[in-house]
Amino acid sequence: MGFVNTAEVLLARSQGTPVKVVAGYFGETSAKIYVTPDGPLRTGNDLNGKRVGILATTHTSYRAVSYLNAKLGINSEPVVLGNLANNMTALKSGKIDAFYSAEGAALPLVESGEIRLLLRLADVYPKPYTAVVVWATDDLIQQNPDLVRAFVKATLQTVQNIKENPEHAADLVAKRTNAPKGTADKIVAELNKVLRASGRGSGQDLVAAVAGNWRFTEESGAVPAGTTVNVEDAVDVRFLP
Repeated sequence: MGFVNTAEVLLARSQGTPVKVVAGYFGETSAKIYVTPDGPLRTGNDLNGKRVGILATTHTSYRAVSYLNAKLGINSEPVVLGNLANNMTALKSGKIDAFYSAEGAALPLVESGEIRLLLRLADVYPKPYTAVVVWATDDLIQQNPDLVRAFVKATLQTVQNIKENPEHAADLVAKRTNAPKGTADKIVAELNKVLRASGRGSGQDLVAAVAGNWRFTEESGAVPAGTTVNVEDAVDVRFLP
């Protein structure tokens, strides 16, 4: 069992790995594209011919750029830079024109005027959608379903606690990351926009939300054309409340 980007479960299953999604505790992606505050880019289409900073070619940020290219009919270039600090440095120096980030730490940079939000990827991705899920192996589901159920229940209770007690959650973020309390509050507020205590992703049906992620994965070119996954077989909803 574990937590992972939804696409990783589907990609693994397409290659024969016996794993399934058992809960989708994120709905829409929290990822965004950021640019310089006074630059000319105003819409996603303006990324045509531009360089976009990403974390790695194996990361979902690479798929995001590929998806935008296909969805918007543009040709932007992903540039591997790693973490947020590296992307900020590259943006300021002109090495890149924009960058991808799903980090809450980017939000204070927007408020301070260091960067500007160009595009919320949730506005472009398929709907319904689930960005991050709980997965379990087929063997564990069969042999110890009570353990899987308890793990899912604890995960969703944690999500509900964050939503019901954002002040406490922000205190934990501040303590763990040494972020100022105001920054921690903003990180939790942004997180609560996408967390889903139902375990069903952004809609009412986990299968449909996982299927939305698979459409994103296919259309981003992350899998060879013709690769198929039976999403209904890759999802087990028995452990949801």
